[in-house]
Amino acid sequence: SLLSVRENAHGERTGCLHRLLGQSLRAHMDSHAAAHTLGVCVWALEQHWAFDPADTTTWTAATAVLGHVQAVGRHTHALLRGAAEADECEGAGAGPEHELVAALQLRVSALLTQGALCMCFALSRFDQAQQALEAARAIQQSLLPPGGVACGG
Repeated sequence: SLLSVRENAHGERTGCLHRLLGQSLRAHMDSHAAAHTLGVCVWALEQHWAFDPADTTTWTAATAVLGHVQAVGRHTHALLRGAAEADECEGAGAGPEHELVAALQLRVSALLTQGALCMCFALSRFDQAQQALEAARAIQQSLLPPGGVACGG
């Protein structure tokens, strides 16, 4: 199905959106909505991320969300690339969207860095960890245009 809701043993509900439906929705969002939606996803990941390299009991739960951490990294990098390539907003004043995207740069880079640490400790996936660190660096080095995200809407 395209959208499903599941309930786990603890009574918590989770939603699942088919990847193609998600891709279609993202393609039709303006950059402001995309930044907001991405911010919600990052917040949700931060709430569930509990990796502690010194506590092996946290490793299994952390490895279960690594794919989501990597996906958020890819979407953040794409959002920043799109904002840097768009010239239609040059000269616009920095607003809340600019602040949101700047905060996403920091938060997603931190998640990717922690995810890389998890990949090394829990999974011994050193090549993937290096890719995650390179993605975090690329996100940090992305420059926002003067007006923040593009005025695509």
